[in-house]
Amino acid sequence: MESKRAVEILHSPETIYVTYQNMPVWIDAVNDNRQVKIRDLNSNNTMEVPVDELTEVGT
Repeated sequence: MESKRAVEILHSPETIYVTYQNMPVWIDAVNDNRQVKIRDLNSNNTMEVPVDELTEVGT
């Protein structure tokens, strides 16, 4: 995923499904250095990962 799309998802009023390594995640923040802060929806753990490792589901 590109940073621009991650920002669009972050600010979208709709729920857009995103995964990181096949686990459902929520985008909490997008940093300028191509990193995103995400929350694992199964465990509620947060982590910072490269934005290009995220996948938008259903596109």
